Amino acid sequence: PMARIIRQQQQQQQEGHELRCLDVAGGTGDIAFRMIDAAQCAERSKSSGQDCISVTVCDINTEMLRVGERRARSRYGSSLLDESKALRFQQ
Repeated sequence: PMARIIRQQQQQQQEGHELRCLDVAGGTGDIAFRMIDAAQCAERSKSSGQDCISVTVCDINTEMLRVGERRARSRYGSSLLDESKALRFQQ
């Protein structure tokens, strides 16, 4: 179901819409990574720097957020977090 919603959102992106997701208590980023993968952000951020999805991960535990951000940088590289802003980690 999540992938279907993201695919529908990709069609709407041409009309200027962006899907914004908030992953609450998502410290390690597992759910956020699924959203990013379903939207194929890693590939698009390398070419255009723009994505149809913006995922913010928040957690009360700072250490868990550090783990999630470290995993995201290892999995996707720094451009997805720094340049395209498709994925953010916040306390």
